[in-house]
Amino acid sequence: MHAPRAAAPASFVLILKTDRDAGASLRRHVLTVLPAARCIVVHTVVTARAALAAGAPDLFVTGLEAPDGDPLDLLWLASAGPRPPRRIFVVTRHREPWLHTVLRGLPICGVLDSTYDAPEMISVALREILHGRRYFSLSLQQAQAVPGAKELRLRQLTPTERVVFAAIGDGRQIKAVAAWLGLSANAIKAALEALRGKLGAGSLSELTAMAARYGFIRTVPAGFIRVGFGRLLADYYLRSQRPMPPTHELRAEYPEATALAGSPSALRRVVNNLCGTDR
Repeated sequence: MHAPRAAAPASFVLILKTDRDAGASLRRHVLTVLPAARCIVVHTVVTARAALAAGAPDLFVTGLEAPDGDPLDLLWLASAGPRPPRRIFVVTRHREPWLHTVLRGLPICGVLDSTYDAPEMISVALREILHGRRYFSLSLQQAQAVPGAKELRLRQLTPTERVVFAAIGDGRQIKAVAAWLGLSANAIKAALEALRGKLGAGSLSELTAMAARYGFIRTVPAGFIRVGFGRLLADYYLRSQRPMPPTHELRAEYPEATALAGSPSALRRVVNNLCGTDR
């Protein structure tokens, strides 16, 4: 993880939390630590995106679930943008290997594991962050100190293999994945063969199930989301030696990530802002 920015008073705090009760609880914790802060709670990615566009918050507190999109993609886009939040603090119960691989590459000040940490630890974490320090739940520190087998396997995957792994997570067949990503069927088959070898999967259906277990795919009421897929695409365009141009479908679904494919200035900005990204 990146080092936090220098401590400074937080006058504008933005909270993204789908559950309204959880959002209200986070707001109470924030105002306990920062009584004079202007604290706004939003419940969707769309409203959070609009709030971030209107002005960079001094502190952005977010969960990693939303009914209308992927907060993880919102996080990396905000971090790589021209006016990133001064501090970012994540409160989540999710512990999938892919999620924490992405979080390690973002300039965030802390992650609280709401499954293991008592609610009063939120105020403790906020005080640490506002004093220029970082806070990561002990459960997460232990997991990072001794990476599990799944996370070690993820580190072996190339940017192309990660994109393909996420793309098959909804059960798409090889031709459909190739058409969507703009890669040849042979390139998809080669990536799947490499994935089977590196992850120990015996078939495409087993790989599809593994995509959910590793955290690339998450089931939501409306169906599913590909967690951090915009971030995956950006990594592919940044690091692949011969990336294919994005398809029309990808441009429509992930405009910010696919814009990196043809914008040297955007590439440089993302590299500079996310210089500690997992490789």
